[in-house]
Amino acid sequence: MAITIDTNFWISLIGTLFVCGFAGFTFGSIIVYFLTTNIRSKEKNAIFLSIATLALAIVVNALFWISPWQILWNSGVFFVAIFAGYFWAVRGILNLEFEAPLPEAIPVQAEDKKAVVVLARGESEDYMPLPMIEEFRKKDETKVSQTPKWGRVFDLYKLKRKYNKISKYQDTVSAEEIKENKPKNPYKNIYHKILEDLEKSFLKVDIYQEAFVNDWPFLNQALIKAIAQGAEEITIFNLLLSENYYYNQAINTMKKIDYSELGIDINQTEFLADSERIQRYVAEKVQDAFPKGKDMKSAGVLLIAEGQPKEWDELYNQTQPEIQFREGVKEQLIDLGFKEDLIEFAWIYNDREPTIKQGLETLAKKGCNTIIHVASTIPIDCLASLVDIPMAVEKVNLPNVEFIEVGAWNFDDELIKVYLNRITETKELPLKNLALESAIVIRTTALDKEEKIKEENDANTDISEDKIIEED
Repeated sequence: MAITIDTNFWISLIGTLFVCGFAGFTFGSIIVYFLTTNIRSKEKNAIFLSIATLALAIVVNALFWISPWQILWNSGVFFVAIFAGYFWAVRGILNLEFEAPLPEAIPVQAEDKKAVVVLARGESEDYMPLPMIEEFRKKDETKVSQTPKWGRVFDLYKLKRKYNKISKYQDTVSAEEIKENKPKNPYKNIYHKILEDLEKSFLKVDIYQEAFVNDWPFLNQALIKAIAQGAEEITIFNLLLSENYYYNQAINTMKKIDYSELGIDINQTEFLADSERIQRYVAEKVQDAFPKGKDMKSAGVLLIAEGQPKEWDELYNQTQPEIQFREGVKEQLIDLGFKEDLIEFAWIYNDREPTIKQGLETLAKKGCNTIIHVASTIPIDCLASLVDIPMAVEKVNLPNVEFIEVGAWNFDDELIKVYLNRITETKELPLKNLALESAIVIRTTALDKEEKIKEENDANTDISEDKIIEED
């Protein structure tokens, strides 16, 4: 008995399954790229491509109609392929690396220059997912509870939306600026103003170099650039409250390179949490923000810190310095006339309590009609102070309470004086210990001083001999 094969049936079956699978896989991938990309043209392309692939699947099924059961089967393949494409794209996004290529030799002319590298946490002007992806990895490594991997693209999307909302919470951004240009994160602009003020100072420093943890240039790039410009003595100014996760990320990148063979000195400053002058500065900012003519003793003050995961408290020294710094600010506020029991603490992130909502409600229950909320531990305005704190305050339903916002420290003559003093009081970094795990040993292509003197003497000797020969 001969078996007949319906070729058209199988071609249409395989063809429609392939098209539905391809359309679903593409659609699932596009969902991820749409949620995580920041390039508007790519967003539009992603929407167009998703509609096109979906339309292709519908058209192919309509042209090669076999049976309702076949359509049902193709639909199942389409939805399974969506999940496959989604998870494949999630895997690709979460495997992105946040790093920069490094040279193995530096062409320099040693000139006995002094350099200051100002190390800050950093935030990009526009949305960039790489720092958050790096933090995901660290939290996985240290067993910190967080969103499952398949849902982390939505965390990245929330970050992207914060950048889109950043203009809403900036008093300095005009309606015209918002209309003409999409306002950017002001972090780097503020940082550069601090850098400019440091450059104008009395210190005998030849090179000031920027360096970030969550943006480029990284610490290694900054150090290499300073060395290439002739720096033989480098001070890393830690524009950080404490020895936190971000500082450790910077030092871990520094460990990739052996600087001990270059014959240079690299020192670093202490962190800023113990500075009574900065604590006083924050307290005076609160005083300046308080409405004139009102009684300070009836006003509430909420001192807010970012906070880190509780699992990191044994790894990174952030929580205690944030508490101690705010205790210092609290003492200064009491000295300025604020009432002790109307000063509360709150945290922004990582499920630490009291939250901003809890802190505000506590002060309201104590009878405060005016509450000043302060980004007290943040050196430079960032998403935390510009978006997260205002959004948290907006969600609190206290209609009879006036809220007054005090942002990050930013820049001020008093702060610059503190920073300059820190730069003059440094401790040496143990370069040989840091280099134990290094993958790159960087050597300068320039001659050291003794070799240069010897080369110059040899050249002078050759010239003298040539003159003697000519005279003979």
